[in-house]
Amino acid sequence: MIKLISKHWIIYFIGLVLLFFVGHRLIFIKKTNFFDSCISSLLYPVLVVQKKIVDPMQVFFERKKTQRELENSIKQLRADKKALLAEVIELHATAQYIRVTQELVDFKKQYNLEGQGCCAQVLIKQCTDQEHFFLVDKGSYNNVALDMVAVYKNCLIGRVTQLFPYYSKVTLITDRSCKVPAYCQQTAAKGIHEGMHNHEATALHFVSHLDALQEGDLLLSSGQGLVFPQGFALGTIKQFNIAGLYYNVVVEPLLDIKNLDYCYLLQKGK
Repeated sequence: MIKLISKHWIIYFIGLVLLFFVGHRLIFIKKTNFFDSCISSLLYPVLVVQKKIVDPMQVFFERKKTQRELENSIKQLRADKKALLAEVIELHATAQYIRVTQELVDFKKQYNLEGQGCCAQVLIKQCTDQEHFFLVDKGSYNNVALDMVAVYKNCLIGRVTQLFPYYSKVTLITDRSCKVPAYCQQTAAKGIHEGMHNHEATALHFVSHLDALQEGDLLLSSGQGLVFPQGFALGTIKQFNIAGLYYNVVVEPLLDIKNLDYCYLLQKGK
């Protein structure tokens, strides 16, 4: 309590001194005497203290303000960077999609396939000793139907054997269960193309020993059976030998199915 009263008296005293000094300067503005010197001597420490305290505080608050502005600018720049990065990723993804699907787009234009099929992305590849298939990202909601065929760059890949709302299962021509009527381009020898659960080799069965064969001949789908379309490539004749009434024929696929990321699904019989 005594300290509080003392502080109040000091404040009152300083206030009276300042008031008296101001009044005195207004009345005797051109005179300087001993009293003025005393007053100025008393005020000088106050002014010095004020200078020492107020100016650093002003500098401090100015720096705080500048720091806040810089932090806000940095946050905005980071947000802008993230937005630009998202745009760059989107553009790269779009460019990559266009690059890898351009051949399928050209194929669609070449064969006038508008409304007959759709481009599908391969989601899962399964190539084991038990089965060979793809799961693609088009299903019944995209008008995909059972037995639609999958092609890529004029090559036959397989057919849709299971259908789901948002994806489909495509059994590949390298699977043993996939059988395609086929013929050789040069010699016209006919047979049934069948997979061997091997992505590097397939087989051509039921080729008569009376037919002529030649290595490197292109094997094409014949369109018989109304499941697979005519004129799509299956591979080339790699080697053959006679076994009784038929040839044993090994076919080398034209495509490496393990490196395919997209395919085109066509309506049955197209």
